[in-house]
Amino acid sequence: MDINSRGANNPTPRLLFMRPHFTFFAKLALAVIFFSLSILLTYTVFLLHKDFHFELDFLSSIEPQFKNENGILLAGFFSATLLISLTIYYMLFSGLLGRKFQAFSDYLQINKGKKVIKIPYTQIVKVDISKGYFFPSFRLRLRNNKKLRFSVMVERVDYILDSVLRSNPKLLIWERFADYRNKILISDHRIARFQELFGGKNTWITFSMFVFLPIFFVCFLYIEQSGKMVIHSWLAYFLSTFQIIFIVTFGFWTFFYLLVNTWIDRHSSARFGNSHKDKRRDMKYEKKAYLMSYSLVGVIVVAIYSSIYMYDFNRYELVMRINNSETESYFTNAQLYVVDGRFNCTNCRYNLKPGDEIFLAGADSHKTSKQVISRIEVSEEDGRTPASGSNSAQVFLASGDGEEHGISLKAEKINGKVVESLGSVPWPAFKYLKSKILSLIPVK
Repeated sequence: MDINSRGANNPTPRLLFMRPHFTFFAKLALAVIFFSLSILLTYTVFLLHKDFHFELDFLSSIEPQFKNENGILLAGFFSATLLISLTIYYMLFSGLLGRKFQAFSDYLQINKGKKVIKIPYTQIVKVDISKGYFFPSFRLRLRNNKKLRFSVMVERVDYILDSVLRSNPKLLIWERFADYRNKILISDHRIARFQELFGGKNTWITFSMFVFLPIFFVCFLYIEQSGKMVIHSWLAYFLSTFQIIFIVTFGFWTFFYLLVNTWIDRHSSARFGNSHKDKRRDMKYEKKAYLMSYSLVGVIVVAIYSSIYMYDFNRYELVMRINNSETESYFTNAQLYVVDGRFNCTNCRYNLKPGDEIFLAGADSHKTSKQVISRIEVSEEDGRTPASGSNSAQVFLASGDGEEHGISLKAEKINGKVVESLGSVPWPAFKYLKSKILSLIPVK
């Protein structure tokens, strides 16, 4: 097929720019870069000028944090953050953010604010293509060795490639162009579908999955569970339950999103073939695919919600207890436990008994620590649980020296009872790593 028969050029060139959600991520990357630079600059000032003091109160308050050993770890963290952010911005967004493009019949116009750049197609000597699955891109190499990079982050970027090759078909043979243009179109349509889920016609799917169903279910679950078990903190309850719901919902939503898009992409690839005319999305087919896939997602999610309601799965949590090891090793052992949060009271449906292993939180002396109950004393006034108003119940914990110390259940919040130990896993020994880093720094 003659490459010049790709179709008439758009008489009024469409204004092409980066899609809104990619623009947001690009600006976020820039914000992280500038914030990391400001932190590192502040650290450098403190490090090089030890006798320098800020007059502003809020800067004076953080000055000691920069001048001690924690400042080194802080500088290392923000240095890594800066490097990663710069890499992401350069590889994905550089040359695209804040620019608008128009592909005319004989030149490419780039609008950057009030500045307008016109690049004649005769100045383009080579076209390099990259067949990435998510973000296919291509580069236009000019006679002055300057390179212009474009990717599917720019809406309908295939218009630019169409116009360039229509002007000079020798830059890329027809077969390679047809195959690559299809990949660009499929990726562009995939990104458009994603955008419609968060601000288009399919926003109702995302709203139902991540807002309506979770809020309705968690409120219903709280009403039901608060009647049969003690909930010390409603805020902690909602946060932990929403965490489980979000993981489940996000996992199945992501799986079926990738599945349905793969399904639609294969249909589009077969429909496009080597045709240069039909570039439109098959909206009827997409509607059918979304209806089938997300209906199945809804059924699965409701089934999981029902299981959580029936077996109180939201009251279980996985707790890691890191050993306070001072050994010369880059890793220490961390014990994994399954904790049943229903067991957090005495005179109740899920009551604690002597000999139970429990996790405590709320006080500095027992924060996220595992303790063993030696005995429990409950006031004979009313026998109520501390959560229901009694402050006379005492839980006595066994210490390593054989003595006991008591705590009030009302003052100390019990996370729950240990029901299973899953063994140990290696975990970075942060104290040892910190000491090794500090030992490399010369002392003046």
